[in-house]
Amino acid sequence: MPSLYVKRGHLLIIQMKMMSGGSVRSYIFLFTIFFISRVAVAQQDPNDFGQADTLALEIGYFRANNQNLNLTVEAWVYSDNPILSFISGFKWDNSALHLDSAKPGSILSENNLTVFLYYHDSYFASNDNQIFTLGGFSTGSSIESYPESRRLWATYYFSSSNWHPNDSFVIDILPAEIVDFKFVREGPYYPIGYQPLFLGALRISGIPTDIREAETELPEGFLLSKTTPIHLIQRPP
Repeated sequence: MPSLYVKRGHLLIIQMKMMSGGSVRSYIFLFTIFFISRVAVAQQDPNDFGQADTLALEIGYFRANNQNLNLTVEAWVYSDNPILSFISGFKWDNSALHLDSAKPGSILSENNLTVFLYYHDSYFASNDNQIFTLGGFSTGSSIESYPESRRLWATYYFSSSNWHPNDSFVIDILPAEIVDFKFVREGPYYPIGYQPLFLGALRISGIPTDIREAETELPEGFLLSKTTPIHLIQRPP
């Protein structure tokens, strides 16, 4: 199973273990990252060329029925840099919320990336620690820059069976001591690391009225799973 390790400072170390002929081979991908002091939220990293790259969390779907709640959290990224790897982590503060599942956006799934959406790449660790991640790396071509607009990189599916009109939650980015916040872009001679701008914590209180409702936001033919550590379960024919 792939595993993701992030070390602050000079190296972003991503290790993927693959089974081959009954033996385990470890492939280590090292991306040089210049040490960068953490920049202020409103300040563009000097290694982030062009317009400031941004990461925003938004509620895509919210539906409350009695005490049952279903919602999706979407991670939207703007980047006009070709991205080789990325890592960020987020924590929610209300233990009544349960992370049911997560899936990468088409920009990630179509680029042959190894993607990490759960803390320690574990569905159970995510819920035990109330943390999810947005991380991944490419062993081939980078994610192409897209200066025209932002793109949906991932969707996280949450539910609660104990939600009340006065309840609230906050989802905020984790400090670098737990999960670093870095993108790695292509450079003229070697990869270059930088910190994009995080556009602020997501705060929801009560039952919002300006968020779309739908019967489901999952792709047709798939179901949420609360018991297995995989992204989606395909409905049997």
